[in-house]
Amino acid sequence: MKKILSILSSIAVLTSCGMSTLMANAEDSTNVKTEVTIGDINEDGAVDYKDAVLNLKYYAAALSNKKSEDESLFASCKDLGMTDERIKAMDVNGDGKIDSRDSIAIIEYSAAKSLGYSKILTSENLTEIEELYKSDAFNKYCQFVCDAMYRCVVNTDDINNFKVFEFSEVKMGDANGDGVVDSKDAVSTLNTYALSLTKNSSTKNIEDENEAKEFNADVNCDGVIDSKDAVEILQTYAENLANNR
Repeated sequence: MKKILSILSSIAVLTSCGMSTLMANAEDSTNVKTEVTIGDINEDGAVDYKDAVLNLKYYAAALSNKKSEDESLFASCKDLGMTDERIKAMDVNGDGKIDSRDSIAIIEYSAAKSLGYSKILTSENLTEIEELYKSDAFNKYCQFVCDAMYRCVVNTDDINNFKVFEFSEVKMGDANGDGVVDSKDAVSTLNTYALSLTKNSSTKNIEDENEAKEFNADVNCDGVIDSKDAVEILQTYAENLANNR
């Protein structure tokens, strides 16, 4: 969690977010919503990863717009032309502040939704999500989405093009994507590792259609796909066989 917060907080110092254009597009409507959906930052009726990216951009814009250290982010948001409804929607975790933790909360909620979590986003339900779904794989996935968000904000990409695979596709060790973890996955992992060596490039720079598979191949969660992952996959496979006898 500390690493995720560090990555997202560093975005606030960026001055190339297209802040003026972003804010002009944010409040071009004169219709004030009477009901607020927490986390639905783009007001499209859903709470998803695009809202997390937009929340982060607004947070960075508000930080850059502060006229003094003592000025609150709420005041800065108001000065940028945000409505009370949008500002309320941005405080996702209900701690009375606007910061990168709110984007993390949207990521965690979206990941839980992909597994069938159907409750609305509230601070109480975020606590429940942590109890139900938190794991090494869950934390790693949230870190993965944060990295993608960081690239989107830094590169000033169109948020509508932001896309990541769902957490429901995560099955650690299933490197070939066939739904089971066995020796074939170890072979697939070694093939990916060998390919990265021949290309002399990091396995992190992967094509979209292979993201979920390569994410699952990094079973020791060290950010690299190599022979250590293949060995761990074989060990898991052997243990499963022994337990099923």
